[in-house]
Amino acid sequence: MGQRLGLKVWQSLAVCRQKVCQSDRSLSYLDSHLDWDFAVLTKINLKLEPACKSPIIVIVQQDALDSLKTFIKRISIPVSLFLLVLVTGSVGYYLLWRPYQGSWSDAIYMTFITVTTVGYSEIHPINTLGRVLTVGVAMTGIGSLFYLFSAVMEFLVVRQLSDPFGRRRMQKTVGQLKDHVIVAGFGRMGQRIAEELKHEGNDFVIIDKDERSQLVCHELGYLLVVGDAEEDDILEQAGIRQARALIAAIGNDAVNAFVVMSARSLNTKLLIVAKADEDAAMRKLLKAGANRTINPYAIAGQRLVNMVFHPVAIDFMSKSLRDPKNKLHIKEFYVPATSTLVNKSLKDLALRSSIGINVIAIIRDNVSTTNPSAELIIEAEDHLIILANEQQLESLQALSGDVSKTLG
Repeated sequence: MGQRLGLKVWQSLAVCRQKVCQSDRSLSYLDSHLDWDFAVLTKINLKLEPACKSPIIVIVQQDALDSLKTFIKRISIPVSLFLLVLVTGSVGYYLLWRPYQGSWSDAIYMTFITVTTVGYSEIHPINTLGRVLTVGVAMTGIGSLFYLFSAVMEFLVVRQLSDPFGRRRMQKTVGQLKDHVIVAGFGRMGQRIAEELKHEGNDFVIIDKDERSQLVCHELGYLLVVGDAEEDDILEQAGIRQARALIAAIGNDAVNAFVVMSARSLNTKLLIVAKADEDAAMRKLLKAGANRTINPYAIAGQRLVNMVFHPVAIDFMSKSLRDPKNKLHIKEFYVPATSTLVNKSLKDLALRSSIGINVIAIIRDNVSTTNPSAELIIEAEDHLIILANEQQLESLQALSGDVSKTLG
Protein backbone atom coordinates (compact mmCIF):
# COMPACT_ATOMS: atom_id res chain seq x y z
CA MET A 1 0.00 0.00 0.00
CA GLY A 2 2.76 2.43 0.98
CA GLN A 3 4.72 1.66 -2.19
CA ARG A 4 1.65 2.22 -4.42
CA LEU A 5 0.93 5.51 -2.63
CA GLY A 6 4.54 6.59 -2.97
CA LEU A 7 4.52 5.72 -6.68
CA LYS A 8 1.29 7.67 -7.18
CA VAL A 9 2.73 10.74 -5.45
CA TRP A 10 5.93 10.50 -7.45
CA GLN A 11 3.98 10.17 -10.72
CA SER A 12 1.87 13.19 -9.79
CA LEU A 13 5.00 15.18 -9.06
CA ALA A 14 6.59 14.14 -12.36
CA VAL A 15 3.47 15.17 -14.30
CA CYS A 16 3.37 18.43 -12.38
CA ARG A 17 7.01 19.20 -13.20
CA GLN A 18 6.20 18.72 -16.88
CA LYS A 19 3.19 21.02 -16.64
CA VAL A 20 5.30 23.71 -14.95
CA CYS A 21 7.44 23.92 -18.06
CA GLN A 22 4.45 23.98 -20.41
CA SER A 23 1.87 26.20 -18.75
CA ASP A 24 1.78 29.66 -17.27
CA ARG A 25 -0.90 28.43 -14.89
CA SER A 26 1.59 26.03 -13.26
CA LEU A 27 0.81 27.00 -9.69
CA SER A 28 -2.89 26.44 -10.19
CA TYR A 29 -2.14 23.04 -11.63
CA LEU A 30 0.14 22.31 -8.68
CA ASP A 31 -2.59 23.20 -6.22
CA SER A 32 -5.28 21.11 -7.95
CA HIS A 33 -3.27 17.97 -8.79
CA LEU A 34 -1.12 17.64 -5.70
CA ASP A 35 -4.06 17.58 -3.32
CA TRP A 36 -2.29 15.59 -0.62
CA ASP A 37 -0.99 16.47 2.82
CA PHE A 38 2.77 16.83 2.95
CA ALA A 39 2.81 14.61 6.05
CA VAL A 40 2.03 11.66 3.74
CA LEU A 41 5.56 11.86 2.40
CA THR A 42 6.96 11.50 5.89
CA LYS A 43 4.71 8.58 6.85
CA ILE A 44 5.66 6.47 3.86
CA ASN A 45 9.32 7.57 4.07
CA LEU A 46 9.22 8.75 0.49
CA LYS A 47 12.29 10.62 -0.63
CA LEU A 48 11.77 12.58 -3.80
CA GLU A 49 15.05 12.08 -5.62
CA PRO A 50 15.97 13.03 -9.15
CA ALA A 51 16.76 10.26 -11.59
CA CYS A 52 20.42 11.11 -11.57
CA LYS A 53 22.87 13.52 -10.04
CA SER A 54 23.49 16.94 -11.45
CA PRO A 55 25.59 16.55 -14.63
CA ILE A 56 27.77 19.48 -13.60
CA ILE A 57 28.72 17.85 -10.31
CA VAL A 58 29.29 14.44 -11.93
CA ILE A 59 31.59 15.94 -14.57
CA VAL A 60 33.58 17.89 -11.96
CA GLN A 61 34.00 14.82 -9.76
CA GLN A 62 35.02 12.60 -12.71
CA ASP A 63 37.49 15.19 -14.03
CA ALA A 64 39.05 15.52 -10.60
CA LEU A 65 39.41 11.74 -10.29
CA ASP A 66 40.91 11.36 -13.76
CA SER A 67 43.31 14.23 -13.13
CA LEU A 68 44.50 12.67 -9.87
CA LYS A 69 45.03 9.26 -11.50
CA THR A 70 47.03 10.85 -14.32
CA PHE A 71 49.14 12.81 -11.84
CA ILE A 72 49.97 9.71 -9.78
CA LYS A 73 50.92 7.84 -12.94
CA ARG A 74 53.19 10.65 -14.10
CA ILE A 75 55.10 11.12 -10.86
CA SER A 76 55.55 7.40 -10.28
CA ILE A 77 58.50 7.30 -12.74
CA PRO A 78 60.54 10.25 -11.35
CA VAL A 79 59.81 9.27 -7.75
CA SER A 80 60.95 5.68 -8.42
CA LEU A 81 64.05 6.93 -10.25
CA PHE A 82 64.90 9.36 -7.45
CA LEU A 83 64.60 6.64 -4.80
CA LEU A 84 66.74 4.33 -6.96
CA VAL A 85 69.40 7.04 -7.20
CA LEU A 86 69.40 7.51 -3.43
CA VAL A 87 69.77 3.79 -2.80
CA THR A 88 72.39 3.24 -5.52
CA GLY A 89 74.43 6.30 -4.56
CA SER A 90 74.36 5.47 -0.86
CA VAL A 91 75.50 1.89 -1.49
CA GLY A 92 78.21 3.07 -3.91
CA TYR A 93 79.67 5.65 -1.55
CA TYR A 94 79.52 3.21 1.34
CA LEU A 95 81.55 0.65 -0.60
CA LEU A 96 84.05 3.27 -1.83
CA TRP A 97 84.63 4.60 1.67
CA ARG A 98 85.02 1.32 3.47
CA PRO A 99 88.84 1.78 3.56
CA TYR A 100 88.25 5.13 5.29
CA GLN A 101 85.82 3.68 7.86
CA GLY A 102 82.93 5.49 6.21
CA SER A 103 79.45 4.96 7.69
CA TRP A 104 76.02 4.63 6.11
CA SER A 105 75.14 8.12 7.32
CA ASP A 106 78.20 9.51 5.47
CA ALA A 107 77.11 7.75 2.28
CA ILE A 108 73.50 8.91 2.50
CA TYR A 109 74.63 12.47 3.28
CA MET A 110 76.99 12.52 0.30
CA THR A 111 74.25 11.25 -2.01
CA PHE A 112 71.80 13.86 -0.75
CA ILE A 113 74.11 16.88 -1.17
CA THR A 114 75.04 15.65 -4.64
CA VAL A 115 71.44 15.26 -5.82
CA THR A 116 70.35 18.59 -4.33
CA THR A 117 73.43 20.42 -5.70
CA VAL A 118 74.22 21.86 -2.27
CA GLY A 119 77.93 21.65 -3.13
CA TYR A 120 79.67 20.82 0.14
CA SER A 121 83.07 19.08 -0.08
CA GLU A 122 83.47 15.30 0.12
CA ILE A 123 83.50 13.76 3.59
CA HIS A 124 86.19 11.26 2.54
CA PRO A 125 88.52 11.22 -0.46
CA ILE A 126 87.12 9.78 -3.70
CA ASN A 127 88.98 8.19 -6.62
CA THR A 128 88.17 8.13 -10.33
CA LEU A 129 85.39 5.58 -9.82
CA GLY A 130 83.95 7.83 -7.11
CA ARG A 131 83.93 10.80 -9.51
CA VAL A 132 82.08 8.74 -12.12
CA LEU A 133 79.55 7.70 -9.46
CA THR A 134 79.10 11.33 -8.39
CA VAL A 135 78.48 12.48 -11.97
CA GLY A 136 75.93 9.69 -12.50
CA VAL A 137 74.16 10.43 -9.21
CA ALA A 138 74.07 14.17 -9.94
CA MET A 139 72.75 13.87 -13.51
CA THR A 140 70.16 11.21 -12.77
CA GLY A 141 69.05 12.68 -9.43
CA ILE A 142 68.78 16.27 -10.64
CA GLY A 143 66.93 15.14 -13.78
CA SER A 144 64.41 13.13 -11.78
CA LEU A 145 63.85 16.05 -9.37
CA PHE A 146 63.24 18.50 -12.20
CA TYR A 147 60.83 16.08 -13.85
CA LEU A 148 59.00 15.58 -10.56
CA PHE A 149 58.85 19.34 -9.97
CA SER A 150 57.46 20.00 -13.47
CA ALA A 151 54.81 17.26 -13.03
CA VAL A 152 53.71 18.72 -9.70
CA MET A 153 53.51 22.27 -11.07
CA GLU A 154 51.58 21.09 -14.13
CA PHE A 155 49.08 19.28 -11.89
CA LEU A 156 48.58 22.37 -9.72
CA VAL A 157 48.14 24.67 -12.72
CA VAL A 158 45.70 22.34 -14.47
CA ARG A 159 43.81 21.87 -11.22
CA GLN A 160 43.47 25.63 -10.82
CA LEU A 161 42.41 26.16 -14.43
CA SER A 162 39.83 23.35 -14.24
CA ASP A 163 38.38 24.81 -11.04
CA PRO A 164 39.03 28.57 -11.21
CA PHE A 165 36.40 29.39 -8.60
CA GLY A 166 37.65 26.86 -6.03
CA ARG A 167 34.49 24.76 -6.17
CA ARG A 168 36.10 21.76 -4.47
CA ARG A 169 37.48 23.86 -1.63
CA MET A 170 34.16 25.67 -1.36
CA GLN A 171 32.27 22.38 -1.14
CA LYS A 172 34.54 21.28 1.70
CA THR A 173 33.79 24.52 3.55
CA VAL A 174 30.05 24.09 3.02
CA GLY A 175 30.23 20.57 4.42
CA GLN A 176 31.55 21.95 7.71
CA LEU A 177 28.76 24.49 8.21
CA LYS A 178 26.00 24.12 10.79
CA ASP A 179 22.95 26.28 11.52
CA HIS A 180 23.53 28.21 8.32
CA VAL A 181 21.02 29.70 5.91
CA ILE A 182 20.51 28.42 2.37
CA VAL A 183 19.47 30.96 -0.25
CA ALA A 184 17.87 29.41 -3.34
CA GLY A 185 18.24 31.85 -6.22
CA PHE A 186 20.79 34.61 -6.79
CA GLY A 187 18.82 37.13 -8.80
CA ARG A 188 18.17 40.68 -7.67
CA MET A 189 16.27 39.49 -4.61
CA GLY A 190 18.81 36.79 -3.81
CA GLN A 191 21.68 39.26 -3.99
CA ARG A 192 19.97 41.61 -1.53
CA ILE A 193 19.26 38.68 0.80
CA ALA A 194 22.94 37.69 0.68
CA GLU A 195 23.95 41.28 1.50
CA GLU A 196 21.69 41.32 4.53
CA LEU A 197 22.91 37.93 5.76
CA LYS A 198 26.51 39.07 5.39
CA HIS A 199 25.67 42.29 7.21
CA GLU A 200 24.16 40.28 10.06
CA GLY A 201 27.22 38.03 10.22
CA ASN A 202 25.33 34.79 9.48
CA ASP A 203 26.80 31.87 7.54
CA PHE A 204 24.93 31.22 4.31
CA VAL A 205 25.16 29.18 1.12
CA ILE A 206 23.73 30.23 -2.24
CA ILE A 207 22.23 27.81 -4.75
CA ASP A 208 21.95 29.00 -8.33
CA LYS A 209 22.20 27.23 -11.69
CA ASP A 210 23.32 30.31 -13.62
CA GLU A 211 27.07 29.92 -14.07
CA ARG A 212 27.43 33.70 -14.26
CA SER A 213 26.68 33.73 -10.56
CA GLN A 214 30.01 31.99 -9.97
CA LEU A 215 31.96 35.11 -10.91
CA VAL A 216 29.87 37.39 -8.69
CA CYS A 217 30.00 35.02 -5.71
CA HIS A 218 33.73 34.50 -6.20
CA GLU A 219 34.36 38.24 -6.14
CA LEU A 220 32.16 38.77 -3.09
CA GLY A 221 33.44 35.69 -1.23
CA TYR A 222 30.05 33.97 -1.08
CA LEU A 223 29.70 30.19 -0.82
CA LEU A 224 27.92 28.90 -3.92
CA VAL A 225 26.58 25.52 -4.99
CA VAL A 226 25.98 25.49 -8.74
CA GLY A 227 22.86 23.58 -9.69
CA ASP A 228 19.09 23.39 -9.53
CA ALA A 229 17.71 23.92 -6.01
CA GLU A 230 14.84 21.56 -6.82
CA GLU A 231 17.21 18.59 -6.89
CA ASP A 232 17.81 16.73 -3.66
CA ASP A 233 21.52 16.15 -4.27
CA ILE A 234 22.10 19.89 -4.76
CA LEU A 235 20.31 20.63 -1.49
CA GLU A 236 22.41 17.94 0.19
CA GLN A 237 25.58 19.60 -1.08
CA ALA A 238 24.37 22.88 0.42
CA GLY A 239 24.05 21.17 3.83
CA ILE A 240 20.26 21.05 3.99
CA ARG A 241 20.25 18.61 6.92
CA GLN A 242 22.47 20.84 9.07
CA ALA A 243 20.96 24.15 7.94
CA ARG A 244 18.97 26.45 10.15
CA ALA A 245 16.76 27.90 7.43
CA LEU A 246 16.13 28.06 3.70
CA ILE A 247 15.02 31.12 1.77
CA ALA A 248 13.39 30.35 -1.59
CA ALA A 249 13.99 33.50 -3.62
CA ILE A 250 13.76 32.24 -7.20
CA GLY A 251 11.83 34.46 -9.58
CA ASN A 252 9.27 31.75 -10.42
CA ASP A 253 6.64 30.87 -7.81
CA ALA A 254 6.18 27.36 -9.21
CA VAL A 255 9.89 26.63 -8.97
CA ASN A 256 9.90 27.99 -5.41
CA ALA A 257 7.11 25.55 -4.60
CA PHE A 258 9.18 22.61 -5.82
CA VAL A 259 12.22 23.88 -3.88
CA VAL A 260 10.11 24.08 -0.74
CA MET A 261 8.78 20.53 -1.21
CA SER A 262 12.25 19.09 -1.82
CA ALA A 263 13.73 20.91 1.17
CA ARG A 264 10.90 19.86 3.47
CA SER A 265 11.27 16.21 2.47
CA LEU A 266 14.96 16.32 3.44
CA ASN A 267 14.62 18.27 6.69
CA THR A 268 11.26 18.33 8.46
CA LYS A 269 12.52 20.76 11.14
CA LEU A 270 13.92 23.31 8.71
CA LEU A 271 12.61 26.88 8.82
CA ILE A 272 11.54 27.69 5.25
CA VAL A 273 10.72 31.21 4.08
CA ALA A 274 9.52 31.56 0.49
CA LYS A 275 9.11 34.56 -1.77
CA ALA A 276 5.84 34.82 -3.68
CA ASP A 277 5.19 37.31 -6.45
CA GLU A 278 1.45 36.63 -6.41
CA ASP A 279 -0.85 36.61 -3.39
CA ALA A 280 -2.47 33.40 -4.64
CA ALA A 281 0.91 31.67 -4.57
CA MET A 282 1.42 32.33 -0.87
CA ARG A 283 -1.22 29.80 0.19
CA LYS A 284 0.19 27.21 -2.17
CA LEU A 285 3.73 27.69 -0.89
CA LEU A 286 2.48 27.19 2.67
CA LYS A 287 0.75 24.03 1.52
CA ALA A 288 4.00 22.85 -0.07
CA GLY A 289 5.76 23.10 3.30
CA ALA A 290 6.92 26.69 3.81
CA ASN A 291 6.74 28.15 7.33
CA ARG A 292 6.45 31.73 6.13
CA THR A 293 5.73 33.39 2.80
CA ILE A 294 6.46 36.96 1.82
CA ASN A 295 5.24 39.05 -1.08
CA PRO A 296 8.03 41.63 -1.64
CA TYR A 297 5.72 43.86 -3.64
CA ALA A 298 3.28 44.11 -0.73
CA ILE A 299 6.11 44.97 1.67
CA ALA A 300 7.56 47.52 -0.75
CA GLY A 301 4.16 49.13 -1.20
CA GLN A 302 3.65 49.36 2.54
CA ARG A 303 7.12 50.83 2.98
CA LEU A 304 6.53 53.47 0.31
CA VAL A 305 3.27 54.54 1.93
CA ASN A 306 4.94 54.71 5.36
CA MET A 307 7.69 56.87 3.87
CA VAL A 308 5.01 59.31 2.77
CA PHE A 309 3.12 59.52 6.07
CA HIS A 310 5.83 58.57 8.63
CA PRO A 311 9.16 59.52 7.04
CA VAL A 312 10.99 60.41 10.26
CA ALA A 313 10.09 57.15 12.02
CA ILE A 314 11.04 55.07 8.99
CA ASP A 315 14.37 56.87 8.61
CA PHE A 316 15.14 56.37 12.30
CA MET A 317 14.42 52.64 12.18
CA SER A 318 16.43 52.16 8.98
CA LYS A 319 19.48 54.00 10.30
CA SER A 320 19.31 52.42 13.76
CA LEU A 321 19.11 48.88 12.42
CA ARG A 322 22.21 49.38 10.26
CA ASP A 323 24.32 51.54 12.56
CA PRO A 324 27.68 49.68 12.89
CA LYS A 325 28.54 51.34 16.21
CA ASN A 326 25.30 50.80 18.08
CA LYS A 327 23.32 48.50 15.83
CA LEU A 328 19.86 47.68 17.12
CA HIS A 329 18.20 44.33 16.59
CA ILE A 330 14.54 43.39 16.60
CA LYS A 331 14.88 39.86 17.93
CA GLU A 332 12.73 37.00 19.09
CA PHE A 333 14.03 35.75 22.44
CA TYR A 334 12.72 32.34 23.43
CA VAL A 335 12.32 31.71 27.17
CA PRO A 336 12.77 28.00 28.05
CA ALA A 337 11.29 26.42 31.15
CA THR A 338 14.73 26.33 32.80
CA SER A 339 15.31 30.06 32.41
CA THR A 340 15.60 32.28 35.49
CA LEU A 341 13.26 34.76 33.78
CA VAL A 342 10.28 32.47 34.32
CA ASN A 343 7.66 33.62 36.88
CA LYS A 344 9.17 37.08 37.13
CA SER A 345 7.53 40.30 36.07
CA LEU A 346 9.08 42.84 33.75
CA LYS A 347 9.17 45.24 36.68
CA ASP A 348 11.20 42.82 38.80
CA LEU A 349 13.62 42.13 35.97
CA ALA A 350 14.04 45.84 35.13
CA LEU A 351 15.47 44.99 31.75
CA ARG A 352 15.28 48.58 30.54
CA SER A 353 17.17 50.11 33.46
CA SER A 354 19.67 47.29 34.09
CA ILE A 355 20.52 46.17 30.58
CA GLY A 356 18.94 48.71 28.28
CA ILE A 357 16.60 46.25 26.52
CA ASN A 358 13.14 47.31 25.42
CA VAL A 359 10.49 44.58 25.40
CA ILE A 360 8.08 45.71 22.69
CA ALA A 361 5.88 42.60 22.66
CA ILE A 362 5.37 39.18 24.24
CA ILE A 363 3.92 36.28 22.24
CA ARG A 364 2.25 33.53 24.27
CA ASP A 365 0.21 30.71 22.75
CA ASN A 366 0.22 32.55 19.39
CA VAL A 367 -1.32 35.60 21.05
CA SER A 368 0.77 38.76 21.03
CA THR A 369 0.73 41.43 23.70
CA THR A 370 2.24 44.65 22.40
CA ASN A 371 3.77 47.23 24.73
CA PRO A 372 3.37 44.90 27.76
CA SER A 373 2.86 46.39 31.21
CA ALA A 374 5.53 46.20 33.89
CA GLU A 375 3.34 43.85 35.95
CA LEU A 376 3.19 41.18 33.26
CA ILE A 377 4.67 37.85 34.44
CA ILE A 378 6.97 35.99 32.06
CA GLU A 379 6.04 32.34 31.63
CA ALA A 380 7.87 29.36 30.20
CA GLU A 381 7.94 29.15 26.39
CA ASP A 382 7.17 32.84 26.00
CA HIS A 383 8.65 34.67 23.04
CA LEU A 384 9.96 38.13 23.86
CA ILE A 385 10.14 40.58 20.99
CA ILE A 386 12.95 42.90 22.04
CA LEU A 387 14.87 45.87 20.71
CA ALA A 388 18.55 45.59 21.64
CA ASN A 389 22.11 45.63 20.35
CA GLU A 390 24.59 42.75 20.43
CA GLN A 391 26.03 43.55 23.86
CA GLN A 392 22.58 43.84 25.39
CA LEU A 393 21.58 40.49 23.85
CA GLU A 394 24.57 38.81 25.48
CA SER A 395 23.64 40.37 28.81
CA LEU A 396 20.10 39.07 28.49
CA GLN A 397 21.35 35.57 27.73
CA ALA A 398 23.57 35.70 30.81
CA LEU A 399 20.67 36.96 32.93
CA SER A 400 18.45 34.19 31.61
CA GLY A 401 20.86 31.60 33.01
CA ASP A 402 20.35 29.35 30.00
CA VAL A 403 21.40 29.22 26.37
CA SER A 404 18.22 30.83 25.14
CA LYS A 405 17.50 30.98 21.47
CA THR A 406 17.44 34.30 19.69
CA LEU A 407 16.05 34.50 16.21
CA GLY A 408 16.25 37.37 13.79
